[in-house]
Amino acid sequence: MKLLSHKKNVIKFLLLVMVSIVLSACEVAPLKHDKWETPDAVVSEEIKQRYAYALQLMGAGNTEAAIRVLNHVSQLDDSLSGPYANRGLIYLKLENREKAQQQFELALERNSRNVTALNQMGIFLREKKEFKAARLNYETALTINKNHLNAHLNLGILCDIYLQDKVCAVEHFEAYQSLNGEDETVANWLVDLREQL
Repeated sequence: MKLLSHKKNVIKFLLLVMVSIVLSACEVAPLKHDKWETPDAVVSEEIKQRYAYALQLMGAGNTEAAIRVLNHVSQLDDSLSGPYANRGLIYLKLENREKAQQQFELALERNSRNVTALNQMGIFLREKKEFKAARLNYETALTINKNHLNAHLNLGILCDIYLQDKVCAVEHFEAYQSLNGEDETVANWLVDLREQL
């Protein structure tokens, strides 16, 4: 019986690694617009154009130039969270997690409703074994945007592996599947979870 349980845990760990690789590829896509800013924010045409250019550079993989342009946008208006969140995504892509975390924290200081920053901070908190705080970040992101794929997936992983809350895990994996279409890895994970309920 212990051997069977150990095999299931090894399989779950391998699934987590595969899902994490897929997630890291998804998370580095640039934020496409300023919807995460306050509705009454007045953004100049120059900032909008420079921001759009930074996103093009990010999409083309020109990270150094994108950081320079995002830095300039922040110099023009340091109250915007988007440039910080996008620099965080770039630093994740460059595998500089410390700088990425700093940028996401700064993004949240400017706008506590930035779902990309909330989701990423949830990941950092989970890695520090601060599971309740991680859960709060994911749930806050989902309160703001109930269709945030990565927040559903990350919350499902957190609930299953770290919090042993199978009901929560099933709920968020099912939400992820309904929004994303059938993901075979998550579908297999759900089969295993439902057997445990």
